[in-house]
Amino acid sequence: MTRDQKRADRVEVSELRSLSTPANADGSFGDGTFNTPPLVEAADTGPFFHTDVTISGASAHNTSSATTIEQAVAFYDSPAFNNSPIGLLAPIDLDATQINNIGRFLRGVNAIFNIQMTSKRALGARTLGNVFGNLHLSTQQTLLSLAREELDDAIAVLSGAQGGPLNATDLTRLQQARTSLTTAISTSNLAARQQAISDAHNKLDLADTGISANINFTIGDGTLMF
Repeated sequence: MTRDQKRADRVEVSELRSLSTPANADGSFGDGTFNTPPLVEAADTGPFFHTDVTISGASAHNTSSATTIEQAVAFYDSPAFNNSPIGLLAPIDLDATQINNIGRFLRGVNAIFNIQMTSKRALGARTLGNVFGNLHLSTQQTLLSLAREELDDAIAVLSGAQGGPLNATDLTRLQQARTSLTTAISTSNLAARQQAISDAHNKLDLADTGISANINFTIGDGTLMF
């Protein structure tokens, strides 16, 4: 799933909720609190809050438009949140280091999900190669291209962290895995393709464990081509 598709899905869910709830007198919806945003891929689905938001008065990352996960986290330290009904009930006070640390955590979770999606799709392509050889080559290449898109998200979220890239060793492994996937996509030689997929998977597995050995997502087969 591309970043644009992820954002569209989130907006669609928001719109469906709005259609099912009567509008307030001022045209807004809801009770003045907030919906908990999805967090697993939060780091690569900006801009945030559907309608975008300005961060002002937070301990860090004040900006006219929240485009990074750290800026989105900073919103919850700002007067805009803490003066809202839920903020007055349970105010949040974060310093700059805490905001950045939460951002790093969410980037790690995001990257792990992307890596495991990449592996699922790459192994799916390898299975097709084992069963059909070079038959259905375009399907194998599509799977591998989708795998590379997920991997690009993982690389982007680790590279864009405040203060510099996260997990430098694992980031290098992901870049090496991307090179192998590109080789697999471009070759029509079955043996070379299968070897490149195996090389990519090995690097992905090492990076997955290096970032967090304890996060495992259940990813069904229905996600392979979407």
